[in-house]
Amino acid sequence: MKIALTGASSTGKTTLAKALVGSEFEKTCVKEYLSFDTRRILTNMGFHAIDDMSNDEYIEFQQQVIQAKIKNEHNKNNYITDRSFADYAAYIITRVGVNKKSPPIEKLLRKCKKLSMTYDITFFLPIGRVEFVPDGYRVERADYHKRVEEEILKRLKIWNILYYRIEKYDVRESINEVQEHIKDYLK
Repeated sequence: MKIALTGASSTGKTTLAKALVGSEFEKTCVKEYLSFDTRRILTNMGFHAIDDMSNDEYIEFQQQVIQAKIKNEHNKNNYITDRSFADYAAYIITRVGVNKKSPPIEKLLRKCKKLSMTYDITFFLPIGRVEFVPDGYRVERADYHKRVEEEILKRLKIWNILYYRIEKYDVRESINEVQEHIKDYLK
C-alpha cells in the first residue's frame, strides 16, 4: 500500500508518518517511511531560504525536488510518505501561479497530477493541528500557508484523489483515525 500525507508546512505530517511506521500499523499496512532532505537541494542550489529565490530558481528547485521524490519512491510498494505530489503542485501554483504560456510549469503540474494518483490513499492534515515553528527555511507568512492549503484541497478535489482529513492532533488519536480510514478503504 502506498500512503501519502498531504498538507501545508508544519501540520504534523512527518511526526504522524514516523509514528505510524513505529506502531502496529507497520505490521499491517506499510513497512517504510519515505522522505528526503529538500533542504539539501536548496543548499546545493546556493540558498538558505525559499524566500531568497526568484520564481525561475524556485521552479528549478521544485523540479529537482520532484525528481528526487520520484527516485526515492521508484519501485517501492509498501510505504508512507510525508508529502504528496499534490503538495508540490500547490506550492508551485501559490508561489508562481498557473501560466498556460509556461510549458515548464504546465509540464510540472501534469506530472504532479499523474504522480498524485499513484498513491492508494492520501491523508490531508489541516493547518492548526500543530503550532507553526519558523525554521528559516520555510516561508513564514501564515497567509501563504493558508493559500497553499486551499490549493492542495483544490488539487485533491479536481484531480479526484481519494483523501481523508485527519483532524486530531494527538498522535495516538491520529494513528487510530488513520487506521479506521484504512479499514474502510480496504472493505
